[in-house]
Amino acid sequence: VEGQIREVQSLVNEFRQSVQQQLEQMRMSTEEQIKQVMQLMTHMGAAQSPAKHMDPAQSPASSACCDRSTTFLGQKGFMDDEKDAPLLNMNKGFLERKGDNMYESTATWAGLLGVWKTPEPVEDIPAGTLGVEIERIIEKDIERTFLQPKNRSKLQRVLRFLAKKFGAYAQAMSYVCGFFMLTHDDAAAAAMMTILNAEAKYLGTDLPAGYWSTEAVAFAVDAQALSSLLEERDPALYVDLSTKVGSPQVYAQKWFTVLCIQSLPFEVLVPYIQHFLTEGYLWLFKFSLAVYDHLKEELMRTGADKVDRVFQILRFEELGPKAITTDVFASARAIDLSAVDFKTLRQKAYDEKVLPSMERAAKLAAEDAEDEITFSDEEEEDK
Repeated sequence: VEGQIREVQSLVNEFRQSVQQQLEQMRMSTEEQIKQVMQLMTHMGAAQSPAKHMDPAQSPASSACCDRSTTFLGQKGFMDDEKDAPLLNMNKGFLERKGDNMYESTATWAGLLGVWKTPEPVEDIPAGTLGVEIERIIEKDIERTFLQPKNRSKLQRVLRFLAKKFGAYAQAMSYVCGFFMLTHDDAAAAAMMTILNAEAKYLGTDLPAGYWSTEAVAFAVDAQALSSLLEERDPALYVDLSTKVGSPQVYAQKWFTVLCIQSLPFEVLVPYIQHFLTEGYLWLFKFSLAVYDHLKEELMRTGADKVDRVFQILRFEELGPKAITTDVFASARAIDLSAVDFKTLRQKAYDEKVLPSMERAAKLAAEDAEDEITFSDEEEEDK
């Protein structure tokens, strides 16, 4: 019996050692497996992107590609200085709780966009290059984003670089770029913004003005496209919202152009942006439709005499138990838009809604200008 016991113990020890060895091998290979998955995801995304973003000799950028001290969160005392900054309005202690893990949560973002370890450096743009109006707006926007002059200047430098590169500028750029710069250096954040603005998978467009421009024609088109999808999916809610507040063009700008920054708590915002970087513009539509489903009851029982409350709901304010959480993301992922021809839907929205509206606005502006003209013979009569 003692011999059998010793034999069993020996087998148990051998089994234990074997398991420990396998666990150790699995642990040591985890990092390599993660790298392989990230590279695969990057190549899958890059296959749909222009070749200019692909360089087989380089690896995808992540938080590991840059010195963390060059990011906003890597600055000593940043959270103490900026805890009350407008950009961090929806932080609610999330960044403090995450600490350095915030870098891990955003590590794949640059790679998903095909940004490499050596993105184009941010150049200083000479004063007067952008024009007085854009310079004025950027100056105001950095004040609406951060509190400390050094952080405003750092953001301003990147925004001026992007405005020159895009040939346009919009306030949403300040929030989105500022958020990226929390965990990415200037060059990586600028490269990410550039791809979002250029790629058709994200916010890129052939329309006269993109998402991030003064007129934002591309957003207006997608807002009308969303309206059409809502009408098809839920005619009752479509009529209700159209009667109370009009089309999504009036209220959905923060969902689309600002990527829900300042609308969602950071704890929910981070996975929201992850979904957007993975799925592109399709995520914006799927999320919006899921939001309609989620808030339908609250929206429809709010009377037409309480328009302010309707807008408040659509801004995700004071929702109580109906607050937007990652549960809404699960509903969004379940929405199938594969049968939607977005090219045709967008063109129809532009031709039938947006272009006529732009033409009416241009006509009214021309009429106003004519009314202000004083002819020389009128001046003589006045004398």
